[in-house]
Amino acid sequence: MILHPMLRFVGVMRSGKIPAEAAERFRPLADRGMEAAPALLNAFDGEWRDGPGEGEGSYTAPPELVPSGTLPFNMQNAPGLCLLELGRLTGEARWRERAEKLARFFRSRMREEGECFVWSYNLVAKGGEDISHASINVRFAVECARDGIVFTEADGRRLARTFLVRVLPEGAPPRDFLDGRGMKELYTSAVGRWLPCAAYDPEVYRRIRAYYDRKYKDGAWPAEGSSLCVLAELAAWSMRIPR
Repeated sequence: MILHPMLRFVGVMRSGKIPAEAAERFRPLADRGMEAAPALLNAFDGEWRDGPGEGEGSYTAPPELVPSGTLPFNMQNAPGLCLLELGRLTGEARWRERAEKLARFFRSRMREEGECFVWSYNLVAKGGEDISHASINVRFAVECARDGIVFTEADGRRLARTFLVRVLPEGAPPRDFLDGRGMKELYTSAVGRWLPCAAYDPEVYRRIRAYYDRKYKDGAWPAEGSSLCVLAELAAWSMRIPR
């Protein structure tokens, strides 16, 4: 969760779209992040396991810490985002290949229910995952689809429908879990972290924007990092999708 935005920053610095003064100022920071990233990911090689299905892979944990012995999906797909980004930045196949194995592991454990996807928090949990942890998995799936890894455009559209039908139904408060349980608004900031699905249906952006306009009509967002992240992403999407 910390490394991924660092790597995205590296990508921005290498895009050639940064003013020269800013590039000169921040390039050393980007270089330091790029130097550190491979070692940070390699540190968890001992927890990696190929399988159990063909072309799958996952990160493990001691059974006394995680009953199934396999990390929850969000704890695997957060580093999966870093693997994807590092593969893009370096062109090295090993990063992409591991991300692909994680993607295949996750995709094969997602359930199709009507026009939506549902999945659980981990291999032993029942019911749908909470929408906050689920947003990490959604971002990973959308980024994989962008690179043509395991997830397809049809999967992306189904994720968008999952948000519009299961997470934030029209005219209703957000659900707390993917299976429709809970309307206590436990994960307010997580609603905005589903914005990547707007790539497949602009209504995702419009509904999220409308939700926050109602929720914080006085502009008084919570003073926390997640608010800043959501606001930044809303601003980015506002330049792509008309209200």
